[in-house]
Amino acid sequence: MDSIMESRIIQWLHEEFEDEEVIQSESDGGEGEVQPMEQEDRHQVQEAVSEDQSSSSEDDMSLSELAQNKTRDDIYVSRNGTRWSKTCPSATRARSQNIRFRPPGPKGAARNAETPLSCFELFFDESIFEILVICTNIYIDKIQNQYQRERDAKRTDLFEMKALMGLLLGIGVSHSGRRNLNDFWDNSKGTGLQLVYCTMSINRFRFLIRVLPFDDVNDRDERRRFDKLAPIRTITQKMVKNCRDNFTPSDYLTLDEQLVGFRGRCGFIVYIPNKPDKLGIKIYMVVDTKFPYVYNFEVYAGAQSEGPFQQSNKVNDVVLRILEPLFDLGCNVTMDNYLTSLSTSLELLKKRITVVDTLKANRPELPNGFKKSRNRASKSSVFGFQPICTLVSYVPKQNRAVALLSTMHYDNAIDPETKDDRKLEIITCYNRTKCGVDILDKMCKQYSVSRNSRRWPLTLFFNYLNIAGINALIIHQLNKGQEKIVRRNFLYDISYELVKPFMARRLTFENLPRELKNKTKWLLGHTDVVPRNDPQRMGRVVKPFMVVACDGYVIDIVGPYAETQSNADIMKSLFQDEHGTFCRLFRQNDMFILDGGFRDATPFLEDLNYSVFKPESLDEGQHQLTFSQANKSRKVTVQMGSRNSHWRI
Repeated sequence: MDSIMESRIIQWLHEEFEDEEVIQSESDGGEGEVQPMEQEDRHQVQEAVSEDQSSSSEDDMSLSELAQNKTRDDIYVSRNGTRWSKTCPSATRARSQNIRFRPPGPKGAARNAETPLSCFELFFDESIFEILVICTNIYIDKIQNQYQRERDAKRTDLFEMKALMGLLLGIGVSHSGRRNLNDFWDNSKGTGLQLVYCTMSINRFRFLIRVLPFDDVNDRDERRRFDKLAPIRTITQKMVKNCRDNFTPSDYLTLDEQLVGFRGRCGFIVYIPNKPDKLGIKIYMVVDTKFPYVYNFEVYAGAQSEGPFQQSNKVNDVVLRILEPLFDLGCNVTMDNYLTSLSTSLELLKKRITVVDTLKANRPELPNGFKKSRNRASKSSVFGFQPICTLVSYVPKQNRAVALLSTMHYDNAIDPETKDDRKLEIITCYNRTKCGVDILDKMCKQYSVSRNSRRWPLTLFFNYLNIAGINALIIHQLNKGQEKIVRRNFLYDISYELVKPFMARRLTFENLPRELKNKTKWLLGHTDVVPRNDPQRMGRVVKPFMVVACDGYVIDIVGPYAETQSNADIMKSLFQDEHGTFCRLFRQNDMFILDGGFRDATPFLEDLNYSVFKPESLDEGQHQLTFSQANKSRKVTVQMGSRNSHWRI
């Protein structure tokens, strides 16, 4: 299943748009974030923890005993006194933390989610939609007196809110998240998107996006005094809970930072130069490596005031807090050098979580011999061992060195697949599992629903919508097994199912233009009416049905009708309407002159005691009709052609 899912992820990343940025195969190093509140945390010296948790006799040996049994030539000593043995420990049975027996995949209600919409609603459930509706109506009631017309600021409901989310997803799939909204409703230049303009008007869409809140605005100021995330706290908590409750993670996960681009007013914006957006809102995120599923995340809000949401922003505390749901599950977490320290790694090992991560060159537990040096040969490695962790420094090229720490590996094994590069298994494991958050971030940007906004809660909400679409895709793919799923079509299906109920209700509006109503009927799958000039129509469509008197007066124009409908059925439906134009204007013995396309309606008209004239068809070898036949037919044809041309204009 791993190879199948890997090929699916590659397919989703390169789906239809080959010019997208390709994720690099190796990390570029630390994030280099500049945030004054975190400078002390980033350079804080961590004391090494020497407590041993393994059951073997060698693991029970403390670091002090290790130092006594080794000569100075057999150990490395860092500047804070941390000691590393040069000797690889003897092979022992598998460590308990390396034994995995959890089958990953959907759990609970997610196992029974069969359709794209049901998978999406696992994360954006009814409770979230109800919060959006209630909070939006509270805000609309507050500002309604600012509008002259009541209809410009009318309240919303669950159907319309789901339709709004569906439109955002549909616009995102078309790579148009930042595009001018007028293009989606403008049919004069052919830029309109039928799903969009058949669902709601542009003014209504803009109004809902503008007034969409995520909390009660009446008591927001009071909650903001002790919670910077108050405007979106409830939605965030529900989203995190839904991500945890519907998925069992695999053995390998990635802990990294996602930067949601935002340049408006916000009290906790950070700057990370190595991220694509560079400036924005930081989210600590745990993503499954085998499947790009977001299992847990935490929005960085800076220093909070004293209250229920006050918490430490020290890196070690953040790592332990965000990985807490994984305690005792027995999994491996890959992190970058910003989130790494020896003390944190050993603390996680007590909770049966192993780590593979890089170390900065200025870490106090890193001996000098593990740093870059001109004297070290290319492709060479240096190892340091403790009973429960391994330190390695690899030289990819001259005057460069990469240091890694692992509580999962206990030897100096070299990956044979790397051949002349002689990369270690620790390094190949890190390279294989480090890109979970990077892949997710790329997938978010590929079909992003985000729109330009100066409201940071709305920007975060757009990101949650992207995450929900990706998590739903993973659940759907795992439930379907080896069936190939195209992400673009998957998101379109969700978008269509969300807007469909509201679109059907909109058909009942009396003031809806006929052309728009016909297009909406076609989009909903109605077979009675198909828009004539729609570029997305299925099959050929006949001309509008015109009834013309012999003096050229157009009696009525109906249709257009689909090719699958016979002319006899069309005529029958028109004459069966007792209150329609036909029953009021025509009498028995009136003559109908029918062209060749309506010959099958002749029996029905004759049964109603109408006279029917049909120009005779040409016999084989005959090149023209008789004068009287051609004259009768030509008179009708000329009048219909001129009237039809005028009607089109």
